Amino acid sequence: MSEMKDISAAMNKANINITMVRVLTSLSETRSFTKTAERLCLSQSAIAMQ
Repeated sequence: MSEMKDISAAMNKANINITMVRVLTSLSETRSFTKTAERLCLSQSAIAMQ
């Protein structure tokens, strides 16, 4: 059971890191929080909190 929790935690961290890379890449391309949010289907506040 503990092993499953470790795997789940590692996957969540990986997803967060991938999301952060996608956000930063889009921000560098669009130079806009609004356009990045639209492109990634996230809210502007979610983008700003990254």
